[in-house]
Amino acid sequence: MKITKAQLKQIIVEELEEVNHGGVHTGKLFDYLEERLGYDLAIQLMYAVRQTDEDKQRYIAKLANEMIVSEGSSEMMSPREKQEAVQKEMETYLIDKGVYKGDRNGRISIMTGIVGEASDVLDDAVAKGLFDKYDVMAFIDRLHRMIS
Repeated sequence: MKITKAQLKQIIVEELEEVNHGGVHTGKLFDYLEERLGYDLAIQLMYAVRQTDEDKQRYIAKLANEMIVSEGSSEMMSPREKQEAVQKEMETYLIDKGVYKGDRNGRISIMTGIVGEASDVLDDAVAKGLFDKYDVMAFIDRLHRMIS
């Protein structure tokens, strides 16, 4: 009797759930990991997740679901929508850092800050991995155009 890869996957998932006595369901996480990292690594990671207590498993499952939903919604955005979302995120970041003041819509008020300071703050954010350097360059260019 031959077992397909899908059948083997299902058997392993069921066995892991039995070992955990029906604990947290992480099927979406397994599917996501398998799609992104491959079957073998997904099995190893799921085994590591199952070794944690139930609270950590719930937390991991919650984060994974948020990540999967977030990734799915960003894949449905047009390039322009993605750019606008990133620029809005940068505006919020600059307001939070006190570089600019926000208007009532949560957008930056261009006359309340200095572009050079914004550039320095966003360069630091790029170094921390918060933003892509090309997105920051486009955003700073947009700021220059707004004040010109």
